[in-house]
Amino acid sequence: MDKDVFDSLVSIIKSDVGVLVDSSGQKILENPAFLMIVDAGRQVIPFIVDDYINSRDVIGIGVWPLALEMITGEAPYRERSRGKCYEIRKDWLKWLKRNSKLLSLPG
Repeated sequence: MDKDVFDSLVSIIKSDVGVLVDSSGQKILENPAFLMIVDAGRQVIPFIVDDYINSRDVIGIGVWPLALEMITGEAPYRERSRGKCYEIRKDWLKWLKRNSKLLSLPG
């Protein structure tokens, strides 16, 4: 998947009002665009990381942790961070930095 396709899928996710208002997170798991991103696997992690670092919206803060967890099989956030999107983001970004070589990400 290239960056243009990824960006198009993110736009589709952002336009899905059901995803944006569902606090349980179930709707995102049913969103075809989200599932396409996850199915693309590790190749999209650099795109997710870029959006995750720079985003201030619901998608960037609330959706990417779930995608990263599904793709990597990891959940590096601390228990006390649950429900705190910005804390979870900090935990993920630390983990991604420590594992950048494993994931073939720029250090």
